[in-house]
Amino acid sequence: MGDKLLSGVLNLVIVGMITLMAAAALLCAHTGVLRICAGSRQTGIELIAGAAGLSIAAWFIIKHRNDLVDR
Repeated sequence: MGDKLLSGVLNLVIVGMITLMAAAALLCAHTGVLRICAGSRQTGIELIAGAAGLSIAAWFIIKHRNDLVDR
């Protein structure tokens, strides 16, 4: 019972991390594009770079999700 509960909680935490990182990446990318269109080029590029980093981190967690949950 405890093993199943721990596995479920780990799965929930990892899926939650993926969801939050993907949502933050989408928000940063969208805001970055809007900032570039508004004329604030440096801030927009920084936001898009942050979105790229978050996307890569989310992809890495997605790729290794089964290893993290220990399935």
